[in-house]
Amino acid sequence: MAAKLQFDCTNNITEYEACILGLKMTIDINVHELLVIGDSDLLIHQV
Repeated sequence: MAAKLQFDCTNNITEYEACILGLKMTIDINVHELLVIGDSDLLIHQV
């Protein structure tokens, strides 16, 4: 999957957008259980 953000944003915003896009993709393919691992604990817990 590839995505291009069409607005100016910071590194934090791109991380949020990537995480949300990944979560939406898992919903689309009917994943019922998911383990999210990342280097930003704050980002993962906020999303």
